[in-house]
Amino acid sequence: MSGALCAQALAQAGAQVELFDKARGPGGRMATRRHGEGAQALHFDHGATGFESHSLALQPWIWQGVQAGWLAPWRAQRPDGADPVRWVAVPGMNEMVRRLVGTLPLQLGQAVSALHAQPQHTMAPESAPRRWRLQLGDQPVLPRSHDAVVLAMPPQQAAVLLEAHRPDWAEAARQVEMEPCWTLMAETDEPPAWPASLLRPAHGPIALLLRDDHKPGRQLRPGRARWVVQARPEWSQAHRDDRPEQIVTRLLDALRAEVNPGGDLPVQVAMAHRWLYSRPCPLLRAGPSCWWDAELGLGVCGDFLGGGTVELAALSGLDLAERIGSEPPRPARAQPAPAGSHRQEQPA
Repeated sequence: MSGALCAQALAQAGAQVELFDKARGPGGRMATRRHGEGAQALHFDHGATGFESHSLALQPWIWQGVQAGWLAPWRAQRPDGADPVRWVAVPGMNEMVRRLVGTLPLQLGQAVSALHAQPQHTMAPESAPRRWRLQLGDQPVLPRSHDAVVLAMPPQQAAVLLEAHRPDWAEAARQVEMEPCWTLMAETDEPPAWPASLLRPAHGPIALLLRDDHKPGRQLRPGRARWVVQARPEWSQAHRDDRPEQIVTRLLDALRAEVNPGGDLPVQVAMAHRWLYSRPCPLLRAGPSCWWDAELGLGVCGDFLGGGTVELAALSGLDLAERIGSEPPRPARAQPAPAGSHRQEQPA
């Protein structure tokens, strides 16, 4: 989300943008899992389930999504009332990132394993090579180069790429602990008396229980209920190395206890996904919402800087795009400073 918004803003400002994603599709934690094929396929938003927005900076983008039909408001009903209005993408949460990426050049299944800097001094001609070349996996370094690189990834992964260029940023990123989260996706028979859409239990392994098929634009199957269940961080950590089938059994038991206590809940489909990097804790709240070094042409954005929510992750990406626009990459000095001595803002 953060990287996609940054890329879109830069492209709209006239920059030539190229995206690399190690996954099979864009989205990151704005993820939708498909089970089955064709019209009978089931879809589960097993990452972010929706988001609240209070920032005026995101309103034009939200309005654009509503007008185009790929974003809709949803007020989930809890057993004790209604949740605040949240925004959900249609037909799945990953549609937001797909729309943001649009027609931008995107390489999927390509993990960046190293960044190679090529200094471009002020006396170099305009035809001199640009400053960054990327290495993907164990492949040779790409021949083309880029004026700037933006990293939008979990902090532990960013730290590996930052170490050779901004070791202070790398150290700050390594200090951020990312909480794991086991997520259950299940289709069951409709429970006999559970009309709500969302529950945050006070006790037990479940942090969030949600009727995924109650969201706008979702497929409804008569007599069936589609669930996304997120486990608590401490429970997920304690069961971090369990097998998915073990997690399915435990979380299904917890789901039954919440929606049909003492009764049965026949299961049609069930699977589990482990997010190793679910939510940052602690957050770098005291520092900037993004990192940008114009001399290096290197930037970082993401929820571990922005504040841990979808909205603040989005604002981190927009803030970085604005920083790059107001302070574009510039040629390095003839005698580059030693690593770590850049006079940019220091991460908190």
